[in-house]
Amino acid sequence: MTTATQYPTQSVADRLAALMRPDIARLTAPPYIPPGIAVSRRIFFGAEVMKRHITSECWQVQIGFQDAGYELTGHALPYPESNVRLAIENSDRSTATVIIQDRREWDREAQMCYDPMAHFHEAGYLAERPDVFKLTLLKDHHNDREYNRNHAKEIGCHAWLAYYHPVIAHWLAPYTRPEHMIRIYHGIDTDDVPSFGTDRAPRALLSGAISREAYPLRWRLRHEAHLIPEMSVKHHPGYKARGHFSPEYMRELAGYRVSICTTSLYGYALRKIVEGVAAGCRVVTDLPVDDVMPGIDENLIRVRPDIPTLEFREVLRDAIENYDAAAQQYWSERAVEHYEYRGLYARLAGEVEAMRQRYEATV
Repeated sequence: MTTATQYPTQSVADRLAALMRPDIARLTAPPYIPPGIAVSRRIFFGAEVMKRHITSECWQVQIGFQDAGYELTGHALPYPESNVRLAIENSDRSTATVIIQDRREWDREAQMCYDPMAHFHEAGYLAERPDVFKLTLLKDHHNDREYNRNHAKEIGCHAWLAYYHPVIAHWLAPYTRPEHMIRIYHGIDTDDVPSFGTDRAPRALLSGAISREAYPLRWRLRHEAHLIPEMSVKHHPGYKARGHFSPEYMRELAGYRVSICTTSLYGYALRKIVEGVAAGCRVVTDLPVDDVMPGIDENLIRVRPDIPTLEFREVLRDAIENYDAAAQQYWSERAVEHYEYRGLYARLAGEVEAMRQRYEATV
């Protein structure tokens, strides 16, 4: 299969060299005392409101782990208990593992919390249970560091499910322990992927939130769009809880030959990369060259985040003119094969169990 044309790129180290490392203390690994009896119960403390988030990946993580055997627990969820102590103690089965959602999603005092009813009570009880292996999700590594550190300490966090490259994650959130970090990729739903079609505009689509600080390349391209007549710009609908826009976004992508997927100041492997490939697009991105996307990496056209706008236009023109429908259908199938959320999070659940079993040897 033909690989994408490559241009001058940056590495993870290059990206981090431009970022200040936060001065925040690393958390000491809490003890873990595996129960001496057979354990079978696993709990995911989640937030039902994610069913209505603007994008569907957060909800997919929860139901993906539910499909992998976790009890999805919380307000309006299959096991509707919002008190962590009661959820664990009111069972005749021993609990092996607990995953608790990013606190900002359920803490009624947090700006990101769209449903105060999602609040969990007595979360600190988890730290009283060294026999229960505890994990939490780490999403925006650069935001709310003290808040997230305090949450991890409060629950006696043994490990993190961390989005994005682990070196970037630990650099931006140095309170974490790299040896206790499991990378999580964004999944997609096969039902959201439109049928592959060749009737595509010979154009590229730029999408996503516009912020000069967080997305400098995306911001510059948006404000210099008049220099790139081959590029369309999609307005971001805003971060709200009024239903998933993911299916609509995938359908729109399927009308273009190229998707522009910038990765932010921090070099994050955003979901747009997977969605673009799955929708049959060639993907132009400033993802660091050593952050390899399993299954689809050869389809990515990487550039430096500081590429001049007129040079970027030439990259787009080449990608549009050399669009190969057969090749893109192949990569679309690979994206669905590797990032379909049920299989993706079933594999991740296996990684969590492996981490639980080897944790003792690392502390």
